[in-house]
Amino acid sequence: MISVFVLALVIVFVVYPDVRGPQIINEVAAQEESGTTNQTLIVQRICDWEITHLNQGPFTNELKLYLMRIRTDADWIAVLGVGNCQEFSVLFQAISTKAGVSSRIVYDIADDHQWNEFLDPVSGKWIPVDATIASPDNINNSMVYTRDWGKHLSYVYYMDQGNPIDITDTYLNSSEFGTLTISVQNMQPGTSLEIYSWSLMDSGIEQRSIYEMGIVPDATYILNSSGIGNIRLGTNNYTIVAKTGFLYGMRAESKVFVEKGQDTLVQLTMNPSFQAEDMTILEMISNLILFFMAFISLLFFISHSSYSFKEHNTNEI
Repeated sequence: MISVFVLALVIVFVVYPDVRGPQIINEVAAQEESGTTNQTLIVQRICDWEITHLNQGPFTNELKLYLMRIRTDADWIAVLGVGNCQEFSVLFQAISTKAGVSSRIVYDIADDHQWNEFLDPVSGKWIPVDATIASPDNINNSMVYTRDWGKHLSYVYYMDQGNPIDITDTYLNSSEFGTLTISVQNMQPGTSLEIYSWSLMDSGIEQRSIYEMGIVPDATYILNSSGIGNIRLGTNNYTIVAKTGFLYGMRAESKVFVEKGQDTLVQLTMNPSFQAEDMTILEMISNLILFFMAFISLLFFISHSSYSFKEHNTNEI
């Protein structure tokens, strides 16, 4: 019974998406690039397709959120047909790449949003495109987030070979920046630096744990060997955390306000500390689900091995 259940899970969550997902992406890419070499037009067509095809099913918000946590790749999103900004941007990049358009994903983790940019072959510039926004406001509208959505951006970037590249100045006026200098005293080997923005909480938009609003996955790259570094940030309140270890280790934390046009210094002194307070409920649940799936897989492996061993012995007799 367990073997049948595990096999069904593998087919539903692995085999079918891995086969059907690329087919959908290829079909849409071929359809949207048909009859034109104008990359802006191709990009617009892909956005229109996503708007009209994603989130059209009977899924509730709760079920949709759960399904999106199972897998986050483009094949799964194409098959599932649901998503928020993360899924829109991941699927857009996959389809646009197949259609011959150079694109990249843009992250604004602190404000809980992500979108794309595509390379205009004529101007050589990266043009913002947000597939979650209806046309004509979804292309080359870099100020939509601050002007129309009222966001106080903290840090916007894209990833290049595993490193975040700051492009906040594309989406935020230079007058809105401040410089934060961080000095970590008693820094230990393996220290990670995390910067969390309060912009959504301060504006009343979100009521989540501050530890879900890190501006980058790990900001340790800004520190030199002496534990000192600086970063440009939008005007907001921030919590700065330096830590080592998983549940118990060294830790320092401080809240600071970065003022536009000003240099702000924050000093952190690391001390022994319990780390579990950083872990969100969602992270705990995700870890439990991963453990459960690993346990089921182990049971399947043991039962299958046992069956094969018995069958082998029976054949020998």
